[in-house]
Amino acid sequence: MLKKLLTAALSTLSLLPYRVLAITIINNPLNTANPSQPITGPQLYARFAALIFTLSGVMALVVIVYGAVLMLTSRGEEEKIEKGKMMIFWAVVGLIVIGSAYVIAQFIVQTANKGVLVKP
Repeated sequence: MLKKLLTAALSTLSLLPYRVLAITIINNPLNTANPSQPITGPQLYARFAALIFTLSGVMALVVIVYGAVLMLTSRGEEEKIEKGKMMIFWAVVGLIVIGSAYVIAQFIVQTANKGVLVKP
């Protein structure tokens, strides 16, 4: 059984590079005006990065709310109040880092799209 599973896994892995290289253009199902207009690899990566930044920001806001709830339900326990403050502080620091990373990523994408970067 293990031998068959290992053989199947190795067979699948040997075909993986060919399948990845075959995907160069993906039709955009969200474009209702012209669904045949393709989406390129960089556009797909940019959308994925935007999704990651959005989810990171949402997670930071959830941590801020959790820290606030922890402080409000602490009943005067200094330990829980301090823990809530630290959660809020580090979540705000995380939001600043996420925002900075987003700005830097947007700058790189816009610069690359303009063709300003010099190829060595």
